[in-house]
Amino acid sequence: FFSSRRRHTRCSGVSWARRCVQETAQLYTIQDGAGNSDIMSSELKVGMIVEIKANQRIPADLLLLHTSDPTGSVFIRTDQLDGETDWKLRKAVRYTQDLAKNSPLYGHKATITASPPIQDIYEFTGIFKAEDGKGEGPREALSLENTMWANTVLASGKAIGIIMFTGKETRIEMNSRDPRSKMGLLDQELNLSLIHI
Repeated sequence: FFSSRRRHTRCSGVSWARRCVQETAQLYTIQDGAGNSDIMSSELKVGMIVEIKANQRIPADLLLLHTSDPTGSVFIRTDQLDGETDWKLRKAVRYTQDLAKNSPLYGHKATITASPPIQDIYEFTGIFKAEDGKGEGPREALSLENTMWANTVLASGKAIGIIMFTGKETRIEMNSRDPRSKMGLLDQELNLSLIHI
């Protein structure tokens, strides 16, 4: 509590904005044409393939491509998103789970068609279409169990996912609102009295 309070105090000034981003940003490993490289969470973009380690926060809304578990399963903690403390089971796309055992995922051709960003954290539909050398390859329907939403935490193991939504398009951002102003009954009655005077 105290460290987050100190960080909030340090981050509140305009001149400290850069320092705040550096303190709160995490380092993530991405797969790209040059192999694996580490970048800050603030530099992640849609379409990047990112590796998540155990107890690491998910930086954006991801489609789960591969896990360290041979069955393609992984558990995430969603308490920051929905307030529930139980772990949720997520499953990798079957095609990419099997593919990643033999080679890196970057460089393979595939198309992901997903529903547009919506506020509902329990809804997701999409289609994964792989391309082989002869044209269109296997297809797989996507659902909520293939996703990991931003600000959830990988409970154990390692996962690889592709970024679908970042920033204001993530589910957590779409569900955040400005706090309502709370006003007591006495304040309301005084306001009404002042209006009549």
